[in-house]
Amino acid sequence: MVKGQYVMKKRKLVIINDNERFCMELESRFVKYGYIVMAKLKTADEALSFFEKGNKPDVAIVDMLMPKYDGSQLLHRIKTMGKGKGTVFIGISALYTDEAIRMAQSAGFAYMICLLYTSPSPRDRSLS
Repeated sequence: MVKGQYVMKKRKLVIINDNERFCMELESRFVKYGYIVMAKLKTADEALSFFEKGNKPDVAIVDMLMPKYDGSQLLHRIKTMGKGKGTVFIGISALYTDEAIRMAQSAGFAYMICLLYTSPSPRDRSLS
């Protein structure tokens, strides 16, 4: 390293979402920006196990509407185990109400990202 040159540390990321295709899309976008994706986890139980093992990602992107535990419950459980310190938790959801935002903030999420949701057109519904 040249004196005075700044070397940027690669950020470690974990994606917690039960939609595999969405996880793959997120992964490809973050890798382009230099992130290291430590894991793509499909369930809250996988996420709890990941943090229990002492993994320390810089950023965790958490689906707020997962089966079994919602994102707020998951983050509460992670914090109860004494884990997740130093990790920035970002909630992601198509449900974006004032109540959902308050729950995420009180649980300790740093940010909430709202996904755009488009319902199927009447034509698409009639074909299924």
